[in-house]
Formats: sequence, C-alpha cells, structure tokens
Amino acid sequence: EALPPETRRGLRFIAAAFGTIALGSLVWLVMEARGTPLLYISWADLIFFQFYPLLALGFWQFPIVEQPTDRLRDTLGVIVLVIVFGSLIAYAANVEAQSRVYSTGIRVMSTATSAAQLATLMLLNRVMERGRRIPSPSAILWLTGALSLSVVIDLVFQVLFSAGYAEKNWSIVSSVLANLMAVYAAVRFVEDRIPTAPSSEEPQIPFSPLPIISVSALALVLVWMVGRGSAAGTGVLLVGLVIVNA
Repeated sequence: EALPPETRRGLRFIAAAFGTIALGSLVWLVMEARGTPLLYISWADLIFFQFYPLLALGFWQFPIVEQPTDRLRDTLGVIVLVIVFGSLIAYAANVEAQSRVYSTGIRVMSTATSAAQLATLMLLNRVMERGRRIPSPSAILWLTGALSLSVVIDLVFQVLFSAGYAEKNWSIVSSVLANLMAVYAAVRFVEDRIPTAPSSEEPQIPFSPLPIISVSALALVLVWMVGRGSAAGTGVLLVGLVIVNA
C-alpha cells in the first residue's frame, strides 16, 4: 500500500495481463485433452491478445521522472524499435501471405497482435528510460526486463515460424525464464524499501537496452535465415539492419 497509486494501478493491469495468459493456456490444455487441438491463430488467440493491451495500460500508468528528457536519445530509441520490429513484422506478413491462405479475420488478428507488441515495447522502453525507481531500480528493471524478453521472443519466434521454422520450440525456455524474472520482480516490489527522497530529486534510469537487444535480434534472425538458405525476401530485414546501424 505504500507504493504510489500509479504504480499500484499499473501492477494491477500487469497482473490481469498474466491472468489472460493463464486463462488462454487453460483453454489450450482443455482442447488438447479433448483431442481437438487448436490451430495456429484461432479464436483462442482472442484471449491471448488481451495480454498486450493490458501490459501497455499497465506501463502507461507507471510514474515518470519529471526531468528534462534527452529528446535525441528518446527519438532515436523509438526510431530503432520501429524500424527493427517493423521490418520483422513486414517480413512475416509477406511470407505468410505467400505460403498460407488466411481468412480476413486471421490477417486482422495477426496484424493487431504485431501492432500491440510494438506498442508494448515502446512503453517498456519509456519506463526503462524515465520510470521512477519505486520501490527500487531492481524492482522496475527486473519487471521491465522480464516482459521485454517475453515480447521480443514472441515477436521473433512468430517471424521464424512464418518463415518455416519447424525445430525445437526454444521460446518455451525463454518464457519460463521471463516468468521467473517476473516472480523475482514481484518479490522486490514487496520487500524493497521505498526511497524517502522527493521524486524531483530521483535520477533517471539512465539506460534502456531494448534498442540494442532489438538490433541484435534482427541480426540473429537474418543470420539464421541465410544459414538455412532462406535469403529470398529478406531484403526488408537487411535494409532495416543497415539503417539502424547507420
């Protein structure tokens, strides 16, 4: 209860987001047990989709340090995220359009999910760069790190799946890791002491690794695709990588 009201509201939205994952996973489990497994992108994804808007609402609630911003840094960070993940989303949409016959509803769901993932990453980046460190830097960075990992891996694996990836689902390992990180963040929110200094005296969280992580993710996707002989159509990814490194 000692947390700022904005932080408490934000954490409630984030808890609700995890609730949608639990509900969607239960639906999948029941359908598997009944012998009627769901297809890739199905009506059950309407449940999972709520994860991203709820996360975005949660991180939008988090209090921000009221200090002059580094507009150049913030702008460049946004541009990098848009170019990197925009190129990944565009590539996935192009590959899926050529390799599968999707209904309009499925295409709308796929596009909406990608847009929600990108918007969530933007807000995560904002909290990493300017969020008030309450109750502690550890609490904020473990939570934002966990959910950044989750969203980035989801988006990258979605691209690889679209490109024909049929090997081990390593996103399961990353999901377990992200959940463990989120649990540790919850412990830090409960146990860490809240600073008594006024918010105006709090320093900014000086660094967000998301732009660097996103560029690395794009480079790894390109290397994987070229390594398996799937260079066709990856021009948009290469252009995006060149631009962000320029």
